[in-house]
Amino acid sequence: MTSVSLLRARAVRPLRGRALANPKVVFGCVLLGLIVLATAAHPLLLRTVWSGQPAVYHPITGFDPALSHPAGPSVSHPFGTDALGRDVLSLLLFALRSSLLVALVAAPTIAVLALLSGSLAAYYRGAVDSVLSHFGEALSLFPPAVALIIVGLGRPDFGPMTIALIYGVLFGLGPAATVVRSRALVVMTKPFVDAATVAGGGARRIIGAHLVPDLLPLTASQTMSGVTGALIAQALVEFLSAAGGKLGLGSLVYLGLVYRGLVTGAVPWTQLLAGALTISFLTASFYMISVGLRESSDPRVKY
Repeated sequence: MTSVSLLRARAVRPLRGRALANPKVVFGCVLLGLIVLATAAHPLLLRTVWSGQPAVYHPITGFDPALSHPAGPSVSHPFGTDALGRDVLSLLLFALRSSLLVALVAAPTIAVLALLSGSLAAYYRGAVDSVLSHFGEALSLFPPAVALIIVGLGRPDFGPMTIALIYGVLFGLGPAATVVRSRALVVMTKPFVDAATVAGGGARRIIGAHLVPDLLPLTASQTMSGVTGALIAQALVEFLSAAGGKLGLGSLVYLGLVYRGLVTGAVPWTQLLAGALTISFLTASFYMISVGLRESSDPRVKY
């Protein structure tokens, strides 16, 4: 390992420590961890606690004949039931899968595209920088959420994987790449980059050993911010085109509004509240991590 690499590795350790000590990062990670654990517990609940009544707790076809629906919270249904007699807790945990899939796919898409675009633009400059920067600015003027609503509106087959990829490409090459490029241009003026160039370092060496390590904290912050936007966009698309579509948090709220009053005329407030609050908590977790990472990479911020 070269002396520059050793110095960079030593600089990363305090940054990692600052991130782990940031209360926003800790809060966001704990909140996200609880949501992931709850989602992962759903299959286990179906096989254990709810195994004796599979027809009641199935997230799609479940129905409790002992109650009039929608029903309020009870011991057997902590979050109540919807107008169709389905357990809201089972519905909620099942709907969370699509949201976590969006986060899982959108995050690496945004990170890879932002790093590549920002690094290549800053290193090659000239025509490459001009094309990539203008393309990123154009995408920044057309919000990904708006694009997803236009493309996905009225299409029940518009699933979480498609939403994640489209949002990840638009945000990764747009706003995220623009921010990463600005930092990459600063790094390219550093003396160690000049020294590496004089020593014969090529594009792979400069970008891989010097640009990318320096850009990772900012890229991580932008990625978490992008995931927040992707989850909100997914909820909007699901809410606006949920009829006949796959079950997600947005469609959970939509179905609660559409099927209210089928039998009793009551509004399934527990279903609406559960869907809306879960969207808020999930997006808040990624947003808090994003803000905390941004603060951790800024030595001027004390906490």
